[in-house]
Amino acid sequence: MAWMLLGCGGDQGSASCAEGEHRVCRAESDCRCGAGCSTGTRCPAMDGGLQVCAVPLGGSEGACVEAAWLVGPGGRLQCGRESCALDNACVDWGSEGVRCAAPCEANADCPSGCCVEIADRVAGGTRSVCAPSERYTCLPGAPAGRSCTPACASGEGCVWIGPAPICLPTCAADGDCNGACCAMTTGGVSVCAPDRASCGATLRSACTNLDGCVEIVYGVRGTHCGDVDSVEVRVRNNCPTAADIELCYQRRDGTCSCGTHRGVAPQTEASPPFWACDVTGAFRMSARAAGDPAGCHPHICR
Repeated sequence: MAWMLLGCGGDQGSASCAEGEHRVCRAESDCRCGAGCSTGTRCPAMDGGLQVCAVPLGGSEGACVEAAWLVGPGGRLQCGRESCALDNACVDWGSEGVRCAAPCEANADCPSGCCVEIADRVAGGTRSVCAPSERYTCLPGAPAGRSCTPACASGEGCVWIGPAPICLPTCAADGDCNGACCAMTTGGVSVCAPDRASCGATLRSACTNLDGCVEIVYGVRGTHCGDVDSVEVRVRNNCPTAADIELCYQRRDGTCSCGTHRGVAPQTEASPPFWACDVTGAFRMSARAAGDPAGCHPHICR
């Protein structure tokens, strides 16, 4: 990962640098030489760590230098009112402000439970970072779920309210809730709302996100229905616990053909494989702990 940073002053010439290198300075007596680069260049990682393309103010050519040297003591990058770690992105989240965004590979890597793809304006393509909330298009499900820790007791449901999931008593009617209301969660479980103010809010069931340890081991087109537009995908549960694994294939009319492998044992391939015909080839996989409500970690099929 590399950044293009503006604001490095000093002489941009190649004096005292090896052939092909450029020179940039933080101060008159504090300069570095590095491979030439320009705005939009991604610098290669080196033994010294993360490298960035430092371009002096008003210029278009610079040098690849260690990010830690460029930003100075503390090794942080300014992002709006926040100070980011060097591997973070600085993202304008609209109404949620300009904020640091840590790298991620799955929703469960993020405090918000939401890992999103954003455009990488330096190197092109995309990169995955943590969104500040669940309001975005999370990967690979939206939103990702989290389980209650410790696990809820019998007669309780795990519900995501505020920054983390909590256990709430299940109920059948308002009278079971000591003055609060009995509210339906997105997972189809009724729980006692924590207060009257929450009675009109959507209570989202929490669950365990197992996307990171479920593997897609096989995918093939054209083997069913005598149709080249059929798709079959096989998955394996590499998690330490049993999983419910949902696969959704996109149909040509934009709707989805979905199926769920329930209770797939650890270190086991789901059987029989799930296939569909007259589909585009696009599919989504979502995995949760066996028995978790389906609504808490839904797929996105598009």
